[in-house]
Amino acid sequence: MPHVRSQIQEFVFIIIMSVFTSGKASSASGLTASVVKDEETGEFTIEAGALMLADNGICAIDEFDKMDLPDQVAIHEAMEQQTITISKAGIQATLNARTSILAAANPIHGRYDKKKSLRQNIAMTAPIMSRFDLFFVVLDDCDEETDYSIARHIINLHKHKDEAIEPYFSTDQLKRYIRYAKTIKPQLTIESSKLLVSKYKEMRQNDASSFNSSYRMTVRQLESIIRLSEALAKLFCDHQIKPKYVKEACRLLKNSIIKVESEDISIQVADESNELEIENQEISETIPEKSQTFISYDEYIKISQLLIFHIKKSEETGIKKSQVIDWFLEQSEDEIHSEQDLIDLTKKVKGIIERLIHKDSVLIEFKSDDDSQDYPLVVHPNYSIQ
Repeated sequence: MPHVRSQIQEFVFIIIMSVFTSGKASSASGLTASVVKDEETGEFTIEAGALMLADNGICAIDEFDKMDLPDQVAIHEAMEQQTITISKAGIQATLNARTSILAAANPIHGRYDKKKSLRQNIAMTAPIMSRFDLFFVVLDDCDEETDYSIARHIINLHKHKDEAIEPYFSTDQLKRYIRYAKTIKPQLTIESSKLLVSKYKEMRQNDASSFNSSYRMTVRQLESIIRLSEALAKLFCDHQIKPKYVKEACRLLKNSIIKVESEDISIQVADESNELEIENQEISETIPEKSQTFISYDEYIKISQLLIFHIKKSEETGIKKSQVIDWFLEQSEDEIHSEQDLIDLTKKVKGIIERLIHKDSVLIEFKSDDDSQDYPLVVHPNYSIQ
């Protein structure tokens, strides 16, 4: 929803001291700082960019995904250290850029795909993503009640202009409130410090075991929790960062990104009960029908990653399909308690391998004249193991 995104940025521009710019039309020097030569005196001077002009305020960057990669790299220092270092034309200086960045971006294909992670949906590198504290995905889902409310609001704005808006607080009230809240310097309590460490450890462990996370959980996210907790204390005009603010900061960090939709994955498995009949059929006859089975997305990702890693590891010596299945069954022997469990798990692994070959194009089988159809498997050279 580009219109909503831009409206939020423009409102921030009204409320707080900020600089509004477009990523498509901004260069690295335009965002940070540039060195220019005075035509009259011949001396070099520093010309401030958007981040320097927004010192102690907010820099709103629209169309952030349209920025060239070198321009995105240029603001790494400003986002990490809150400074800009200049080394040009004999001038060596470190300048303050104590600004918060409110960036807006469009999905790669124009519409957010819930089946993909946030990083796969936007044209941003991992280093720049890790420097943002929060991500919010604004979706344009079809909802009759919501669509009616939005349409009614827009029509009222066109009919009655500003009279149609009935805000809870005026712009002046918000400005005074924010100005006062920024003067508060809340201190971290001992309880909050312990809770911060505990929450960070928990989030790190969850990140390590998650297959559909949008970005890696690093120490930068710990710094994000601290900043968010401090901001929440300021919001409530509290001089202490209490545990409830830490909990809310963690909740914001967890829920700021829309999770990858974990729809069930369909796999096709041949009915092994008819194996004897299949072997007696003539070659000219059609291949027997396969039954369709559904497994959860997380289970599919977990098993497929294990299979891919093992096949990749065994590529030098070569590994056949049956060997991969036998290896996985050995690894999963704790889950097998009966003969039926063994049959079901074998079917599942076979179905996943077939999907990885024919649908996902992750595995390649080297076919030969071998009647057993037990071909060697390799990982597609273009596939990157995560």
